[in-house]
Amino acid sequence: MAVDPVILEQHFAELAAQSAERRVAVLQGLAREQPELAQRLAALLDAHDRDTAGLGALGTQALRRITAFDPDSLKGRKLGHYRLMEPIGRGGMGVVYAAERDHDGIVQAVAVKLLSSPIFDPATAERFRREANALARLDHPDVCRLRDWGCTEEGWAYLVLDRVHGDPIDRHAAKLPMLRRLALMVRVCRAVAAAHRQLIVHLDIKPDNILVDDAQHPVLLDFGVAGILSAETGAAATMTRWMTPDYASPEQLRGEPATVAADVYALGALLYQLLTGRRAFELSGVPLTDAIARIEHGAMPPSRVINGISRDLDAVCKRAMHPDPAQRYAGADALAEDILAVIESRPVRARPDTLAYRLRKLLQRHPVAMPAGALAAVSIAALTVLLSVQAADLRQQRDRAERAAVRARSATELLLGSIKAANPSSEDSADLRLSDLLEITSRRIDRELDASPRLRAEALVQLADVRRSLSQHDKALPLYEQARTLMDGLDDAQAAETRLSIDLGEADALHRLDRLDEAMAMADSARANVDAGNRWRVLMLSGGLHTVRGEHEQGERDLLQALAEIPDDQPVERAEAMNDLGSLFSERGRHAESLDWYRKAITLLANVPRERELRALIQTNLANDLSQLGEVKEAADHIQQALDARMALYGERHFRTVETLMYQAGVMTELGQWDEAVATARRALAIEQDLNSADSLRAGHIWTQIGTAMDRSRRFDQSMPAHAKALEIFRTRLAADNVSIGMARNNLATAMVASKDYQGSIEQFEQAFKIFEKAANGEPSIYLAIIAANIAYSSARVGAQPAGIEWATRGLKTIEGLLPAEHFVHAHIRNIYADNLLATGNVAEAETQALAAEAAFAASANPVSPKSLEANARVLLAVYQAIGRSDLVAKYQAKVDAFVPVAGH
Repeated sequence: MAVDPVILEQHFAELAAQSAERRVAVLQGLAREQPELAQRLAALLDAHDRDTAGLGALGTQALRRITAFDPDSLKGRKLGHYRLMEPIGRGGMGVVYAAERDHDGIVQAVAVKLLSSPIFDPATAERFRREANALARLDHPDVCRLRDWGCTEEGWAYLVLDRVHGDPIDRHAAKLPMLRRLALMVRVCRAVAAAHRQLIVHLDIKPDNILVDDAQHPVLLDFGVAGILSAETGAAATMTRWMTPDYASPEQLRGEPATVAADVYALGALLYQLLTGRRAFELSGVPLTDAIARIEHGAMPPSRVINGISRDLDAVCKRAMHPDPAQRYAGADALAEDILAVIESRPVRARPDTLAYRLRKLLQRHPVAMPAGALAAVSIAALTVLLSVQAADLRQQRDRAERAAVRARSATELLLGSIKAANPSSEDSADLRLSDLLEITSRRIDRELDASPRLRAEALVQLADVRRSLSQHDKALPLYEQARTLMDGLDDAQAAETRLSIDLGEADALHRLDRLDEAMAMADSARANVDAGNRWRVLMLSGGLHTVRGEHEQGERDLLQALAEIPDDQPVERAEAMNDLGSLFSERGRHAESLDWYRKAITLLANVPRERELRALIQTNLANDLSQLGEVKEAADHIQQALDARMALYGERHFRTVETLMYQAGVMTELGQWDEAVATARRALAIEQDLNSADSLRAGHIWTQIGTAMDRSRRFDQSMPAHAKALEIFRTRLAADNVSIGMARNNLATAMVASKDYQGSIEQFEQAFKIFEKAANGEPSIYLAIIAANIAYSSARVGAQPAGIEWATRGLKTIEGLLPAEHFVHAHIRNIYADNLLATGNVAEAETQALAAEAAFAASANPVSPKSLEANARVLLAVYQAIGRSDLVAKYQAKVDAFVPVAGH
């Protein structure tokens, strides 16, 4: 229906002099009753705000022509080369027509969108032309293409677009399983991100503006109303102040400038709807202040709307729809990355990066990492998974700092003479005490270089680098600070190089001391002051810091930019960047990509034979990832090559050699070479005790490897002392709630269970549970569920079935939603639960739980060990003996007999 120009002029005259708040209130009321009048009025008021003189010069007849827009009356009209057919869509920003272009007998079907904002002055026309030009450059397969544009003689702008056939995304997604919905959202986010990279925002993302075509591809419509971002201001969001606000961000509703953050909010609202089948907020007709208040309070988590939705998706929606734009994802690509992480069972950035959370995601990505043995054996395997995480951390701690120390150039002959014997790669260092030599060197620097601040500063930097290479980060920091003070007042190129070395070294030391905010501040300061030729050095540092902080996208960008800036004639530095990228992708669970980067780095070093240490480090990283992927034989080849290289470089008596031997023992354990694994670990332990001490942290980890190999070979009488020794060392060296102590307690308790010391195991399990519970920080954890089940198992063996039932129930509740119901860990816990129930006389529930465990074992995608199946068959046998089902007694007796070895065989 056409708008009466007299009424329009009356409202315009009333509102032109009113405040923005008053205008919004009136427009909201009109939008509910007379939406077209509200549209025209909003357009004129915006024009009035942009150019009052221009609007004042607009004649009455022109004003009437602007308001005479009747969509139905335009059917059959020709706009440029295009003839309008039927209206096929109406929205707040205009009307869409089916249209045709007939050119030399070839008919081309298109869509023409006639916009509701009139063009009546040169400034507005120029802005429209700029926007249309920008939109025409937007070329993405999931964005509807703009073919042409123009303006009617009445002043109505129009856009000519591809005609898209399909269903709105919400209607299409309702028919899809959850993972397919998420994959669809990833494509939508990436399409929006592509537009953002060209400085185009959408500002009206909603289901009706995204169609899914016959090829199952999403196509975004209506980018024609987007604003063009500039470096100084956000895009205007005129119409969203009074349109239906269900997908509008709070800053849009307040009439504030909208940026890409508004699109991120709308994408979050769309994701919410695809997950739950309903909108996060139903705000049509709600007063503006109440609508904003509801948004700021937050939507109900999707998992509380629909059962089975993960807490990761709750967190993703919450972050995308955060009322503060600064707290949302930095862009649509970052949101896409987190949705993809959910699909791939990787950690998401939207959740706190707790240890328990990261371990749970690792187990979900690699369920075969937990071998299918009896539940006691499952807990041992869980610890092996954690060892791989700890190994990755050790690997990062040795990275650039150690390599820098190995290749450190000396500032003076004094430092060369003092450090040479103490340098970790010196062949003469075997019989020297490194700590004593470093103290001597420090005193000589203070005494003999006192008259030369520059030389003294450079010597202190190198001494700090060596301290850092030995993980003495707390001792390195004051040395860097002394050097920084000495460099005050020096302002030449050499001084700038020294300051950069101080910044990089100090930032790395802060990082290793877990003072990440200070480290990042130092890196940011270095980036602000570094020259272009050295920028890649700062980028490598910041890339590593972002990775540790879980900011993987930014870490990847920094490392890729560093790699791009490192000159081609510096293959060593390029290989270091590739190694760091490999570590980043390994951290994200994307092992195929990490392996690719490691292999590229190794290939690059093929012509740099002197860099044997760097190659050995990369091969160790490669072996670790191969082992996680089950490629244990190839992992063994690489770890052996790394060991050969380090033996040739340093000999046997060196901490790098010790760590490589420790890794090799772990790979041998995975290969089933248990005797060789124990022998290799004991060899590493003997060297460590001689070089360092018998109770170093490294010695504790070696004892854990020995105990694990003994566990796998079922020599529990020997594994218990090994785990007890590891626990003793960790309790001496670490805080009482350190996770390594929890792991050691769990290892020891598991060996006790195998040795039938059930009462002793309960005490250790309970202590381990407390440590993991604190580390989980309120989050559900696979490892808490496993330890709870272990306690339930031991409780049943000592006649404490009520406690066993309580712990088994706790384990089942903890694991609910973390792993699929058919996962073998579910089955293990249910079988233990059934065993406890049976002993208390609850035969019916015991049968239910044991049968559920049997079904889960049968459906498990992972191989299930005979021990687990035998335990389940024994519980069911006892159940049917208790209720007198002779037919089923015979069935399960036969199953049990099949697992019992025949004497003499």
